[in-house]
Amino acid sequence: MKKQTVFDYLNKYGNYSFIGKEFNEVDGAILALLTYFNYKDVVPSLGSNYLDVPLYRLSDDSLLDYLLEGTVTTSTDSRFFPLACKSKRFGNISLNYCFEKFDKELAIQFFAITYILDNDIVCVSFRGTDSSLVGWKEDLMMAVNDYLPSYIEADAYLETIGKIFNTSKIIVIGHSKGGALAVHSSSHASKDIQDRIINVYDFDGPGFRKALDNLKGYENIKSRIIKIIPIDSVIGILLESSTRAKVIKAAGFSLAQHSPYMWYIDDDHFIEVEQTTSGSAFWSYNMHDFLETLNDEEKVIFIDKIFSLVEQAKIDTVHDFLHGVDKKLFASIKALINMMKDEQTRDLFKKIIVTFIKIYFKNASSFRTRRKIDFAKANRDEMIALIIKDEPTPLLTEKQEQ
Repeated sequence: MKKQTVFDYLNKYGNYSFIGKEFNEVDGAILALLTYFNYKDVVPSLGSNYLDVPLYRLSDDSLLDYLLEGTVTTSTDSRFFPLACKSKRFGNISLNYCFEKFDKELAIQFFAITYILDNDIVCVSFRGTDSSLVGWKEDLMMAVNDYLPSYIEADAYLETIGKIFNTSKIIVIGHSKGGALAVHSSSHASKDIQDRIINVYDFDGPGFRKALDNLKGYENIKSRIIKIIPIDSVIGILLESSTRAKVIKAAGFSLAQHSPYMWYIDDDHFIEVEQTTSGSAFWSYNMHDFLETLNDEEKVIFIDKIFSLVEQAKIDTVHDFLHGVDKKLFASIKALINMMKDEQTRDLFKKIIVTFIKIYFKNASSFRTRRKIDFAKANRDEMIALIIKDEPTPLLTEKQEQ
């Protein structure tokens, strides 16, 4: 039987309005995906006072290449966007209040947009990491800084939209880094806005350098935070998070599962499983121990050095890796050799490499133990299923033959 994805959901429920069928987690993931498209000069910006733009008006084929600028999964996005636009459910959504901030020096890549649904619910959506290397650097800085510029921008954006729509119910969503921004902004929102928030959807977003438990606003909104991560998650399990995540089935493995395009759906919800894979847990243990070992100054220096190598190779986006790889790799190696001439830098890189190797092998035994437990549990469940069906189990058959 074919596994269903957001494409199947659009085909099945595309003709339903949000009045006829309530907003659900799959809708949230679809809007989070739509937030990655390039709406600059197409959708009104915050403070422009222009009228909302219905999504269906952006379905013109001549616009698609422009809308795809900066997206990471371009080939899949090019199929997804027209399908969403032409559906009644999403095509009738109004878009407005785009706000973008991009600064290479400050390492900030921020974008937010507001969707107005046909049931008058307002959906505030934060973009995750785009194809820019600035966005990736900002992601790494989440392990160091409690007050990232994007956190501050997200808090201010939600507060502004909440005041514009001062009586409306609100849904806050985000994928990847956008999920962390959705949680952060909702936790810092004023009480009036928090009271009107229906749900906060965090789709495979990382946690925070420090958990938000001690924040009063987080406690107020915690029960309405819905965090969803794929079974082999490598992003959603990073850093500190107090929200229990819903683990779901997905195609592919590791980083490929980060995309909601890969997530499996049963009717109008994602298919839940009991826990993440042992590989995901192993990655989580390693990264947690690794980040705990380094101090903040070492983390910042290491991040700056890595992105210095990237800059010297003239790499600005993820897509740049695919063009002239040999020349860019040579430039990076040459820059690394020069960088290693500095004793302090050389010692730091040596410490980081040795530290990670030690942590890897320390956690490897725990990883093997969990794999054995997973294997034993799978066999137990299979045995129970056979007994319920009144079929001979392999163990009983073997004894009978003896």
